[in-house]
Amino acid sequence: MFWGDNWSEVLLRLDQQSYVLHTLVMYLFLYGPLLLGSSLLFKPTLWHELLGLNINGVQSYFIAAPTCCLPMTLGYALLSTELNLSMSAIITGSVYAGVFEKIIFRAALFGVLFHYCRWGFIPAALISSIIFGLDHIYQGHDLLSTVMAVAITSVAGTWFSWLYCECGYRV
Repeated sequence: MFWGDNWSEVLLRLDQQSYVLHTLVMYLFLYGPLLLGSSLLFKPTLWHELLGLNINGVQSYFIAAPTCCLPMTLGYALLSTELNLSMSAIITGSVYAGVFEKIIFRAALFGVLFHYCRWGFIPAALISSIIFGLDHIYQGHDLLSTVMAVAITSVAGTWFSWLYCECGYRV
């Protein structure tokens, strides 16, 4: 409703139909208010810490993140019939999705519930993981594959929540 087709047309023209600019602006449009609201609710906390963007020790994540994602990447490469390895597809489908999912679901949702609202790990992880799983409902093409996509990503969301805690609240 607020996004509109005119925005999409302009952004797609600007990035020559690659969706790199379009996808980035769309993520910021959708999730920006949530991030801004979280920052305003927890004013004493620095915004980058609230969002799990504390850069102390970040160099080790550049090794850990690709290593942890390797099984999923290999599985997708072996099972997918629609593999697109163009730079724009990698940026929009992997980089943007990964970065925004970690900030939104781990830092802004789980992190706020667990770290700032003082919910226990289990309720905060379950709530954020179920919402994370439901965010992947589009990946199913029938009832069984939809249930499996939601279940697998919900379980993964719980694991990612645990990793978020173990990494000192950094995405």
